[in-house]
Amino acid sequence: MKNLLRALIIISISVGAYAGQAVPNVEKSTEIPLGSLKAVQVNGEVFFMSKNGRYVFQGQLTDSWSKVTLDTIEEIEYSTKHINVERFGLPIDSMNVITFGTGPKTVYSFVDPQCGFCKKFVTEAQTRASEYTFKLIVVPALGKESNRQSKSLFCAKDKSNALDAFMNNGLGKMPQKNKCDAKYYDLTLTFAQLVGVNAVPYMIAPDGRYKAGAEKGIWKWIENES
Repeated sequence: MKNLLRALIIISISVGAYAGQAVPNVEKSTEIPLGSLKAVQVNGEVFFMSKNGRYVFQGQLTDSWSKVTLDTIEEIEYSTKHINVERFGLPIDSMNVITFGTGPKTVYSFVDPQCGFCKKFVTEAQTRASEYTFKLIVVPALGKESNRQSKSLFCAKDKSNALDAFMNNGLGKMPQKNKCDAKYYDLTLTFAQLVGVNAVPYMIAPDGRYKAGAEKGIWKWIENES
């Protein structure tokens, strides 16, 4: 039920309903034990099947994140492997985000203030700031202290040195606003949960492909090279 509500929140945001409007009321719901869902093409028609084959149905599938209908196996496969952040219509720059770089292509990375691998990636990213624009979405993936530091960034009076503070363990020391409306901080966390961020860094390449981790070869992956 929580995931359903999160999805409805994001859908509301994506159609411009977040500002002061209520999330749609869920009148009834029941859980179907699907486990996972597979799309199967038979004689040119697409069916959807639960993992154990018990439930099979046919109908129109819509990617609510990208606001497009998925009519073919190829469209469904593409949708499962890509996240189009822009199509969410989220106020990304008002969320818990550190932006740097001036390049024409945007790389999104969910990062944690205490994540060493995240900082290693950012160090490398700074050398490619003319090729890409980087948006670091700061989330508390590693516990309470991470949450304190992440929220400190969001509520900071002055974020002009945010990247330096992130890299040097200084987010928790940033001077704070007297009053801080955490609405967009909460939205940041909801977005991370909905996307399925379960490890950091969690990368979204310029073409929408996504993965957890920034191991060796990450730049070839970002550039979509073999």
